[in-house]
Amino acid sequence: MGCKEDSGPNTKPVVPGETISVTVSPAATRLGRGGTYFFSATVTGANNPAQTVTWSIVQKNKHAQTTINANGLLTLSAEEPLNSLTIRATSTVETARYGEAIVTVTNEELIPSVNGVTVSPPSAQVAKGRTHSFSAIVTGANSPSQEVIWSIVQTNKHEHTTINSSGLLIVDFAETLTSLTVRATSAADSAKFGEATVTVTASVIGANCPECGAEVNTALWHNAQEAVCVEAGTKELRCSGCHAVLDTDTIEPLGHEWGWEITIPATPVQEGKEEEKCLRCGAANGNSRSIPKIPGGVGLTITVNSDGKMTSPNATITGGVLILKRNATATLVLENAVEYTNIQWRVQNTAVSGSGSSFMINGNNAAFLIGRDYFVTVEALRNLAPVGAAPYNVTIIFKVEE
Repeated sequence: MGCKEDSGPNTKPVVPGETISVTVSPAATRLGRGGTYFFSATVTGANNPAQTVTWSIVQKNKHAQTTINANGLLTLSAEEPLNSLTIRATSTVETARYGEAIVTVTNEELIPSVNGVTVSPPSAQVAKGRTHSFSAIVTGANSPSQEVIWSIVQTNKHEHTTINSSGLLIVDFAETLTSLTVRATSAADSAKFGEATVTVTASVIGANCPECGAEVNTALWHNAQEAVCVEAGTKELRCSGCHAVLDTDTIEPLGHEWGWEITIPATPVQEGKEEEKCLRCGAANGNSRSIPKIPGGVGLTITVNSDGKMTSPNATITGGVLILKRNATATLVLENAVEYTNIQWRVQNTAVSGSGSSFMINGNNAAFLIGRDYFVTVEALRNLAPVGAAPYNVTIIFKVEE
């Protein structure tokens, strides 16, 4: 569990001639093996220094699967041998300046807990009649839920000044308040919330449409170009009477939504791999982690040649039929795969994802009935001479036994 132990900031002090100081929050915490925890860093100093930092773990003899990513998310291996770790955040402005936090490694039960909520941006100016998007990050131990409840603190605001469940603030044309406080409250722990301050400015357009005279406060925003992860979109305020465009505004980029994608499946004989990628656009951020081998199984490697013949030093192939034990896996490898492109594997005529030069059959798949024949088809196109050669198309027959 990530229970904070307040021992004060562990920060390298500023010395004469240096202007940057980095503080890591929390300064100390406990975390169970196999858990995760979000850390944050604050950079202070003269001339409003950039808040960007590089995260690292000081100990070099830690477990290989104990990592911290670019966002300050620490992932602790279930097999971490160390009982204490030092997390470091180094300023990108002055790389000699850093802050540290101490993590006490325990075997405590992995219960998600919320440490705090950070709203971004922390402040904004929004004109009457315009909108602004806010986002929130919930920090804590063991991957706490990122769900938040958005609200506006002021109860005397205009009834049509609202913020929706996605953090989109709409300031009504008739809003009389000059300042608003936007709040994001953790859905998992209502005592934890973050806030942002909004300065309300005058409307950039008049009270009535210049084309037809309809009241501007009845106009509606429409998306003209959708925003994507790293590119802004645009929206238009259209008159409710004549649909004239009264105003335009920017839709802020959505930002990446990170999630883990298996790029190399684990087998009984080798570890797999998964990479952190954006669930929307597929971009990778360079973070990866190993997937443990599948326990209790026997892994077979079978080479498939262009005639459909299967060869393997440790597999039973009788009459062209691969016999696969229930607790085993068989990795089919296309011989001379470099000669082919657009490789596609199919099981019982159903295409499978992740097609490439190899494909794994898992005998533990309950869909495979004992003793029944199944087939895998591999299709590909030749990319070498002779030009116009027929596509490669081979069927492999297999069945599962206890």
